[in-house]
Amino acid sequence: MWFSSVAVRSGGACAVGVTLRALGLVRIRGDTRIHRASPSICRSSAMDATSMERRCAIITGVARPHGIGRHLVHGFMSQGYSVVGVDVAKPVDDDQRIHDESFHFVQADVGTCTEAERIVKETVKRFGDKIHVLINNAAKLPHSGEADPLKEFTDTVAVNLNGAYYLSLLALPHMPAGNSSIIHMSSTRAHQSEPDTAGYSASKAGLCGLTHSQAITYAGKVRVNTVLPGWINTDEGGEAALTPKDHAWHPVGRVGVPQDVVEMCLFLCDEKRAGFITGQEFVLDGGVTKKMVYPE
Repeated sequence: MWFSSVAVRSGGACAVGVTLRALGLVRIRGDTRIHRASPSICRSSAMDATSMERRCAIITGVARPHGIGRHLVHGFMSQGYSVVGVDVAKPVDDDQRIHDESFHFVQADVGTCTEAERIVKETVKRFGDKIHVLINNAAKLPHSGEADPLKEFTDTVAVNLNGAYYLSLLALPHMPAGNSSIIHMSSTRAHQSEPDTAGYSASKAGLCGLTHSQAITYAGKVRVNTVLPGWINTDEGGEAALTPKDHAWHPVGRVGVPQDVVEMCLFLCDEKRAGFITGQEFVLDGGVTKKMVYPE
């Protein structure tokens, strides 16, 4: 996961240089309506069907070797994608797959707009002008007993929510119409909470709102969806970190694994299988949020 190491940000806007024309939107003079080009329907694959170019994905929050972000990198690379991985911390493990020529790492803080600009520029420089997939997975986790709750809230929202908006806006001009996808990694905490998780829960709920807003705003250009993982085992101990009771708590009989999230994201980014899906929330929690719980 993403751990922010910067102080409270000023919140000032950056010069993104995104115009209506660059976004594929043309406003008719004297009319408040916005007209968009019709999306082209083409199959999502490792190679762009029209140009035979390799498809490109930006995935944030990839430093942890057992985290969801790293598994997403592996999953998309296995499908032939060129992947730009982003994190505020540099990976220090010996994962040979992140040293492949089809992977490029950018150390950056997505919660800062200028850093988000740099991520997109490096992606275009390394793999070309087309970005087919953006997965905003970076997240600052809640910390109980934080000495400065205002700073904790501000920093968390900056990374988890603002960063997703910055990267979406900046990547958009490079995303081929009708053949690209944005996925925001939310959480079941968007709908449920534990004490002292205001920033995390608010930011994850904000991603759900951002999803349906962008799905309508970018209609005909990019599909936008959000995935809400529940308990996903990213412990370095793997299965040994869990108990039979942990598995039994879930109606499906097991705790989630990162590959569950990978499969959902690969599906959502496939235009042939998921081209009719946009603006939606996909809860991956083994049925836990549908389970009525009574005091014992």
